[in-house]
Amino acid sequence: MIKTLANAKINLSLDVLGKRNDNYHLVRMVMQSIDLHDVVTISKTSTKRIELSSDVFIDCPVEKNFAYIAAKKFFEHTGVENPGISIEIQKKIPMCAGLAGGSSDAAATLVALDKLFNTHVSKDNLLKIGAEVGSDVPFCMIGGTQLAKGTGTILEKLPDIPDCIIITVTPDIKVSTKEAYSKIDRVSEENDNLQDEMLDALEEHDIVKISQSLYNKFEKVITSSSIEKIKNIFQTEGALGSCMSGSGPTVFGIFNDVHRAASCEHQLKSYFKNVFVTRPTF
Repeated sequence: MIKTLANAKINLSLDVLGKRNDNYHLVRMVMQSIDLHDVVTISKTSTKRIELSSDVFIDCPVEKNFAYIAAKKFFEHTGVENPGISIEIQKKIPMCAGLAGGSSDAAATLVALDKLFNTHVSKDNLLKIGAEVGSDVPFCMIGGTQLAKGTGTILEKLPDIPDCIIITVTPDIKVSTKEAYSKIDRVSEENDNLQDEMLDALEEHDIVKISQSLYNKFEKVITSSSIEKIKNIFQTEGALGSCMSGSGPTVFGIFNDVHRAASCEHQLKSYFKNVFVTRPTF
């Protein structure tokens, strides 16, 4: 049995640069792993099947779950005969929230299977398998602070974000990633150069400048009174900055003061259920 933590991610910056002929979007993102996590436990069985269970209801067929797909890809690429495995997921990362919960579960599954079967797959090959599952999976396998390019699978290590307090809030609204990208395709492709500001701020190891450089192009097309309410609370409670993660609806705020963070957490929990106080992981 192998137990692995599956860390969530946030986007410190996110720009969509256009769409390829195969309809995959080109992005440029600064991604950061945080200590909000699911727990993925994988055990060998004798069923010759991939069995998946979770402590929360997952509203999709098992065969479409990223962890299931990752396991299937693992056996296909390694040539290992599946004696039967059980994948158990303890969910804490909100689903369909822009925090890469499914991708992180898939990443943890690949890492765990490599250990469970002693296959010693090289890091590059494991990342390639992950990329076939989803564009965020390679990042979720590496974590830390990374610049993601191409479709999100080309990663470049960046200077670590300074330690800080990050509060994530996921309102009870649905955002379709497909529809979000469709809306992005209809807006002009101007670049606000905030990506470069973020990279400079990370080089300077300046949490204030980093927080002031947060950017997400999806905020141009995703509008919600809940998202606005969250951002207003962050501003009122003294967050250094706030931004939406991925295509939403999660919004996060950055703090360097534990008392202000605690006050903000209290205020947010008066209105929203999924509020988590986290820190970056490296």
